[in-house]
Amino acid sequence: MSDASRKSKQAIPTEESRNDAPDQRRVTKVKPGSDQPADGLTPFLGGFSGEGIVIPAAGDGLIANAWVCVHMLRKLGCTLPIQIWHFSPDEVSLETKSHLGSLNVKCLDVTSVLRDFESCQTVSWELKTHAVLHSPFKKVLCLDADAVPVVNPEFLFDTPQFNETGAIFWPHFGHLRSDSPIWKLCDVPYRDEPQWDAGQLVVDKERCWKALALTKTYCGRFSLFRRHLSENNELFHMAFRKLRQPVAMTAHPARSLRDIVCQHDFDGHLIFQRRNLRKWRLFGKNFECPGFIRETECLDFLQRSIGFPFLLQMADTVEAVIEERDFGVGFDGFFGVVPYQPDAVAFAGLAAKLIGEFQEQRAGGATVVGSREGCIA
Repeated sequence: MSDASRKSKQAIPTEESRNDAPDQRRVTKVKPGSDQPADGLTPFLGGFSGEGIVIPAAGDGLIANAWVCVHMLRKLGCTLPIQIWHFSPDEVSLETKSHLGSLNVKCLDVTSVLRDFESCQTVSWELKTHAVLHSPFKKVLCLDADAVPVVNPEFLFDTPQFNETGAIFWPHFGHLRSDSPIWKLCDVPYRDEPQWDAGQLVVDKERCWKALALTKTYCGRFSLFRRHLSENNELFHMAFRKLRQPVAMTAHPARSLRDIVCQHDFDGHLIFQRRNLRKWRLFGKNFECPGFIRETECLDFLQRSIGFPFLLQMADTVEAVIEERDFGVGFDGFFGVVPYQPDAVAFAGLAAKLIGEFQEQRAGGATVVGSREGCIA
């Protein structure tokens, strides 16, 4: 893709002026009582290069969502290297890794890459910052696994907004109240501005390293913040504001499409659809959402996934097995026909659960994704 085709023509609407650039000689001291280190942020050591995409996808069936995301990126012509970060060696089958590898997509088990990650209190809050900080890319587009791009997002790295600030975030719904404890907890002066949506973000790690490291520190204090926040979006918000790290943010607000968050570029064009409360399911119902762009293609990606045809072929055999014994095993995070405990008993129990769902939905007249009757329930 030529540079000319990737450039945005809009003027630069940055959130901070040049005069508000952070003081690189020190890290702002965190308010006492917040249980945060005052100057313990890991310094930027370099060793990163190029541009790339990271997708954190830990548990709860998010590998299936990441599968859709990467196939859509490739269909749209995106050629950037992609890394999917997950939390268990059994979350992704060898067949799935092999197929994704052919698309220049690498699957990384965070517990194998980072030895100390097993001690983390929660996966979902910390995995994103670990993936961004420890990926080999200098400039990173981080996408939640449930994000579905509408256009090739490579151009974001070449926008004047990114070149000016080194970071792009998107607005979320609503504003933090002025009396929210999070302002005082992080020692950040109140700002009347939208909440941040970190379901997609673009950062130059060299320029934003301290803010990302502080976000990681905040995420590691899950027990401190969970009383005030339902997710980690605002921890990026607080860390970047605390260190006065410049960011660019589109002036176009997020739009809700039946529990799907729609985000726009600087010119107001739709760029990402994030299935926040309507995540893709490899098995079971995927409800139609009027207005969702490329929905049929996404469902086709699921139907052509590694695990699906194999399970349908095995259905008769597994049904015969489960007639003799009720294994009672269920794995919501299943993908690629590899459960978290990959043995015959666990697989039989998993298949029993899925086949039961098929039978129940078909009896009710529903059409199931991947079934021989159609794509949408």
